[in-house]
Amino acid sequence: MKIAKSTCESGFTLVEVMIVVALIGLLVVLAMNGYQAWAQRYRTENDVKEMFAGLMDARASAMQKKRVHFVTMTATGYGIYEDTNPAPDGDGVLTAADTFVRRGAPRSSIISYPAAISFFRDGTVSISDGYIRLSSPVAADYDCIHLGKTRVKIGRFNGAACVEK
Repeated sequence: MKIAKSTCESGFTLVEVMIVVALIGLLVVLAMNGYQAWAQRYRTENDVKEMFAGLMDARASAMQKKRVHFVTMTATGYGIYEDTNPAPDGDGVLTAADTFVRRGAPRSSIISYPAAISFFRDGTVSISDGYIRLSSPVAADYDCIHLGKTRVKIGRFNGAACVEK
């Protein structure tokens, strides 16, 4: 009994498999670049929103407790203090004896900021027009916080100022 040999063989050649693997590798590299940009944008926006929440919490506490709250800024983070010295309501000046409330350290570095911010008992801010800006290698929707005498808003830096969103 003879078995007939098939004239066409099934399967893939080595060249075909290598082309498919190369295309998949190229797609993975492109997807990773897009993911890294998205992740950096997300980190910057998240840092801005967390810092904004901390500032708004300090402002609300100042109005609720009828005490000045201070925010000190550095390139790596910020600290919030409650004016409690001398007791009971403080003197409106940040001293070492004032109560520490909270510290924040964003993953993005803070590249432009006022050295100190005060939230007064009526909710107003010691700065009439300023901003806090975080560094971002990609164009994030939010990368700064605009400080006005009666407003604190998040926004995007346009090259000259923080434009509120």
